[in-house]
Amino acid sequence: MSAVHPDKTFTIQTYLKDPLNVERNRTIIFLILLLLIAFILRMRNLGLLCFFGDEGLQALALKGMFEHGVPLVDSGLVYLRDALYLYLQYGIVKIFGFTPFWFRFPSVLFGTIVIIPAYFLGKMLFNRNIGLITALTLTFSQFEIELSRYARSYTLFQFMFVLALICFYQGFMLDKNKYKPWFVLAALLTLASHALGVVLFTLFLIPLLSKNFTANRKLIFVIWASGIWFLKMQYEKLLNHIRSFGDPNITSVPGSESTAQIIIGKISSILGHKLYEPNLSYLQDLSNNYWLIWWLLLLIPMACTVWFLFRVCRGENIGKIFILLIIVWSAYFHQYSLVLAVFIFYTLFYLKSRRELMTPSFMVMYIFVLFTFIFWSVFIITTPVFSLKGKGIITTLIGFPNLYGYFLRHYILGWPVMFLISLFGFAALLNHLFIERKNNAILFTLATLFLSIFSMSFFRSNAQMRYTFHLYPLLVMLFSFAIVYFWQYLFKRYQKINKRPIKYFALLAGIIMLYRSQDVNPVQAWHIADRGYATQKHPLRFWTNSDIYFQFHQDVETASLYLKDRLNKDDLIMAMGEIYHFGLYHWYTGKVDYIVISSSLGPGYFSLFRNGEEINYITGSRIIRSQGMFEDLLQSASGSVWLIGDKSILDTESFLYTDSDRKYFKFIITRFDFVGRDNMTFVAKLK
Repeated sequence: MSAVHPDKTFTIQTYLKDPLNVERNRTIIFLILLLLIAFILRMRNLGLLCFFGDEGLQALALKGMFEHGVPLVDSGLVYLRDALYLYLQYGIVKIFGFTPFWFRFPSVLFGTIVIIPAYFLGKMLFNRNIGLITALTLTFSQFEIELSRYARSYTLFQFMFVLALICFYQGFMLDKNKYKPWFVLAALLTLASHALGVVLFTLFLIPLLSKNFTANRKLIFVIWASGIWFLKMQYEKLLNHIRSFGDPNITSVPGSESTAQIIIGKISSILGHKLYEPNLSYLQDLSNNYWLIWWLLLLIPMACTVWFLFRVCRGENIGKIFILLIIVWSAYFHQYSLVLAVFIFYTLFYLKSRRELMTPSFMVMYIFVLFTFIFWSVFIITTPVFSLKGKGIITTLIGFPNLYGYFLRHYILGWPVMFLISLFGFAALLNHLFIERKNNAILFTLATLFLSIFSMSFFRSNAQMRYTFHLYPLLVMLFSFAIVYFWQYLFKRYQKINKRPIKYFALLAGIIMLYRSQDVNPVQAWHIADRGYATQKHPLRFWTNSDIYFQFHQDVETASLYLKDRLNKDDLIMAMGEIYHFGLYHWYTGKVDYIVISSSLGPGYFSLFRNGEEINYITGSRIIRSQGMFEDLLQSASGSVWLIGDKSILDTESFLYTDSDRKYFKFIITRFDFVGRDNMTFVAKLK
């Protein structure tokens, strides 16, 4: 028997002294500590405040699951938005009880453990330090804490999205076959977590557009993407089967419409409401002299086009010329968001070197874009007939695709420091990409973020902060990269100086940058759980960007229970507010008979038709659209009529209610019978 060499013998001492194991163990301990802190910050006082926002819809769907086995709500609709989260939530509350704490617990759970895949994503694409800073930032992120304390699917989707990114990179960018089935599973779970999961299909564009992959591998990518799309369609068939358990008498349009009208309506809905359209209003009015400006300006892009075609004849790459022509003509039609997007697209996938950016063709493009930008800015501001100010000017110039409204607005105004540092990180990575065109990690990082933002900016998605939440770990990773990049610059620049002071200075600078990111503040992170009903929240960093309701947490509970305790058999409840309020009132009172919205909102605005009568799509409440209908109901009601709402709706301009509506309700409400703990939510007995 041969003797075992003493150096090869495993002992706990040798294991602990191994430098690799020491670093690994420190990382594990640090991550466990972060998970513990993150869990405490997100869980503390979790059930303190009543339901808010879309939590009412979620609660009603769970109630339907308890009663019918499927999320059947009182309208007759089977509510299957974000089905995976809904069923996970159902399992939790079935075991532990239907309390606000356990109702919100799944969000806390996934909002905590997302730190782990975020760490591995940063480590996988860059290095361990970037992964650790990403994890640290997410732990104390006020936005992440806010999102994790909200009983909707957003944190589950974020977790699955980051996990899918890891599996895609390993499986398809690095061609590790064992990760490909895991990506399929992660992608399907992501799609089941939120409708925005479709952005995962843009990941396949990265290897398809890149020259780093052969034609055979690109064909394999197409096959995999087609297979996942097929599975997605099967999942949607399953959802449709579950929906069939709903009331067969409900339709999305009045039953009296013909089949042709229904088809035309659906096409119109897709083209006119689902997609943003470029602002070409100046082309549409031929009755004024402004039309001449378009013709005069037309001479310049035509001259540019002739120049570019001449460059093609001189041997210039036709693909590059095609991209430049798109940019030039987009600038002619003042679509500068499209100009920027196409330029970034070309830079990411096809630009060979920075030197190419200074070629004559690019110089012509720069001059034309700058000229038209100045021209249209001055023209819009100085032409009285358009009466555009502020947001109108921005929308006209960079409104298509809606990069500003969907994404940039939140981060520029909500996190200006963090946005600038992340933008620096993006630029630094782009600079490295020019040198390392074969670096898949850099290409994947930049292209994933860009393609996700760009693709969703074409759609009329709800442009609120929580609808870009899945991208937040990527932005934090860019922010972390910028910090580490800054550290490395200091070490390289001052390597002859004593490294210890420089090391501590860089560490201090990194901590300051984290703090100045405007999202990482342990004191504020702790106090989020101490909020009451009158505590204001940040208008952009909060998970909802409603101009009214970030100022307080609405006390729907006490107002609704006050009303519920005083209801008689023939009494009617009317409710007014934003769309999600009706679910909250319905949950706490047990019923809402009528909801009041403006006549300016046409049929189908969050409503269904049951036997030809328009009802709210969740509560089944009938809809009142005019003061005349309201008056008729007041007079014909056999019992008392109660109105529940909040003062901010009466006092603040909103698309839901006109000035006339607000004046009318202020006139008929002679007194408030009850006002909640927020000093805003009221109950008024009208009859």
